[in-house]
Amino acid sequence: GIDIDWADFSGFDYHTCARKTTGSLWCFGQDWAGMLGDDAPLTEKLVPTQVAGAYTDWISVTTGDAFSCGVRNEAGGNRRLYCWGDDSSSQIGNGATTGNQPLPVQEATLATNWSSVEAGRYFVCATKTTAAAGRQKPQPSADASVRAYLTAGVPKEKLLLGVPFYGRGW
Repeated sequence: GIDIDWADFSGFDYHTCARKTTGSLWCFGQDWAGMLGDDAPLTEKLVPTQVAGAYTDWISVTTGDAFSCGVRNEAGGNRRLYCWGDDSSSQIGNGATTGNQPLPVQEATLATNWSSVEAGRYFVCATKTTAAAGRQKPQPSADASVRAYLTAGVPKEKLLLGVPFYGRGW
């Protein structure tokens, strides 16, 4: 049969990743750098293959040139950012250029308030939400957004207070 329960997807050059309405994450295509996240690099997949861990809490997905990233809404409302695949330009966010990562790796700051992620050819931009003073949980409609980008392998932040973000640059 044909799956019809896809929530969103992202494709870049030779691979695509897609999130189902159940929150599971699937990738297919070329995998020379581990960008499918199934711990089987160098194995092309012609059909969607679930990203390692079989988690059902993915809320955002993006793909770049030979790497992929996603945000998981883990237990306790902790929204963590993970990337996998080629890390030659520090785009994985683990603090170094460590070669290929065939499994999802959490970014180096270990932040728990990521809300979305987007990738370009060799870079990643992600959005955090921050709770206003005295509030326990972030309220995206009322609180500041923080956009982070990976530089030297570690997220760097820019605070945006009610300023819309358009296009590719800061």
